[in-house]
Amino acid sequence: MRTGLGLGALMAGLMLWSGTPARAADPVACPVRQPPELAALDRVHQADEFRIFYTLRGPHALRHTQDADGNGVPDAVEDAARQLISARRIFVEAIGLAHPLQQPRYRARAQGIDVHLLAIGPADAVSHGRAYDEVRQYAHGADGPTARCALRIDLDTRWSPPNQTPAHELFHLFQNGYTPFKVGWFTEGTARWAESALGPDTDTARALPVTPAALSALWASSYQAGAFWNRLTRLLDPAGEMPVPDTLPAMRYADGRPVLEDPRLHGAAFMKVLLEALALEGDRVSRQNGWQPYDWRESDQKSHQHDAALWATVTGVVERFPMNTPELARLLDLSASPSPGDRVAAPSR
Repeated sequence: MRTGLGLGALMAGLMLWSGTPARAADPVACPVRQPPELAALDRVHQADEFRIFYTLRGPHALRHTQDADGNGVPDAVEDAARQLISARRIFVEAIGLAHPLQQPRYRARAQGIDVHLLAIGPADAVSHGRAYDEVRQYAHGADGPTARCALRIDLDTRWSPPNQTPAHELFHLFQNGYTPFKVGWFTEGTARWAESALGPDTDTARALPVTPAALSALWASSYQAGAFWNRLTRLLDPAGEMPVPDTLPAMRYADGRPVLEDPRLHGAAFMKVLLEALALEGDRVSRQNGWQPYDWRESDQKSHQHDAALWATVTGVVERFPMNTPELARLLDLSASPSPGDRVAAPSR
């Protein structure tokens, strides 16, 4: 096992990035979980705040087991760590987002991020990764006395670069640190945007929605909403310039390909302001409904009853940025309330 930065050094670094004193809060207890599939993960690789658990045998055996440098850790495991660390550095150092471990929701409870390489689903499955918003202490086959309270990401055992699922799932943890909203057009759509932090975006809409029906279709979408966010951020920030963290351009996967394929990221400043605004909106909805800020029911987090409020937050943030295209002006003219026939059904509380 190769060890990266110690947790204390990492936490101090995260606090320096966020401008807060370099003192980590003592973690509090968290629920213990013992999923049987995690007991099969008898190997672990640690790099900075990430512990990557995997196995070479059984139904959850790693598919890509090459070890080019002969250090005892499969290249795919080290490549996952490289992508996670690179994405985290962009999210924190380049965009200026608060690390999930430094957010009020998690900073007194989570001691790191545990990543599990599991056989998630069939080859044609829509998702090859999962992110969780709870803090748990998981029992792994490789844990022993080192169990800890952690945030969780699962990756499919078939994962290999340059697929950007690790960066996508990590961005979900950043979202969860800011806001409780988990409706698909926001969470999955902006996570698809986050994939472009490491490489060029692959799906961009031809135009933003300009009719109530098009807006309703956006609200009903999930991963496909990435095209909307990519289009919006390109219009708001055509140059896409971002300060690339030192040493990141030199980061390479095991096969020599760069982890950072494209140094541009459209809309970084917009996304930071949006997440901060959604944090305030989440607090408002919590107060309005008498809900615990960090303990909404899953159905409430994913409910379309919040779509209009989320959309108003999005357009409110758009208005803070210079607009010099008719397309953005038409977007702001679009009502946040589709006609009753077009409205997405919202589950009742």
